[in-house]
Amino acid sequence: MKRVQGTYFLSLVYLIGVILSSNIFATELKTLLTVQEKTHKQGIKSQKYINTLAEQSSDMLQEYQSVLEQLQTLRIYNQQLEKLLLSQKQQIRVRTAQINSIEQTEQRIVPLMLQMIDTLEQFIQLDIPFLVTERLQKVQQLKALMNQAGVNNAEKYRQIVQLFLQEMEYGNTIEAWQGVHPDDPKQVVEFLRIGRIALLYQSLDKKEAFYWSIPKADFQVLPVDYQASLERGLKIAKKQLAPEFIKIPVGQLEVLDE
Repeated sequence: MKRVQGTYFLSLVYLIGVILSSNIFATELKTLLTVQEKTHKQGIKSQKYINTLAEQSSDMLQEYQSVLEQLQTLRIYNQQLEKLLLSQKQQIRVRTAQINSIEQTEQRIVPLMLQMIDTLEQFIQLDIPFLVTERLQKVQQLKALMNQAGVNNAEKYRQIVQLFLQEMEYGNTIEAWQGVHPDDPKQVVEFLRIGRIALLYQSLDKKEAFYWSIPKADFQVLPVDYQASLERGLKIAKKQLAPEFIKIPVGQLEVLDE
């Protein structure tokens, strides 16, 4: 009986030991699982952090590459700007030289224009006396134009040249007009100009006719032989008759009178 009790006691002790061992194992297992779970969560957290760092690194790398590309673009742009700046500096030097040249030219051209106007005035005074008042009035207008600050030299020069061309054109045209008698302001006569080689006039009643004698620098009585030519010349100038050859006094008419 004691032996059975002893065996039972050992079995009980063993059972208690097993139970205690199971409890300890369970506790350790639970602890291990808890640690493993924490480790797993920490690993997930660490992986997320790593992923975040990787994404940030990728973004930073892309941004860095973008910055490098922009930097390269800026370098190329700056190089082009330097070339443009150099070209502009050269153009500025050229324009400055041109402006200086223009200023020097203007300094020389103003006296030239004044001389041209004086030449025009002298030419009209020495020319055969047709439309003298009107022509000299245009010269006076040019002189007044030269004193106007609001008109540039180019426009002044253009108008001077234009008057020169008008004077030149007189040598190639035939013209008839009514004007004041050279010696009697109250009398109106009819003038005929043929280029610059002949200037004649006759009274409106056709009883008197005169021509300009270049050697004598005065009007002389037109011989009867030329009056028919004067009539035809007036009609040609008025486009009432087709152009034709006419006999007019040129130079010293005395030779023709012999």
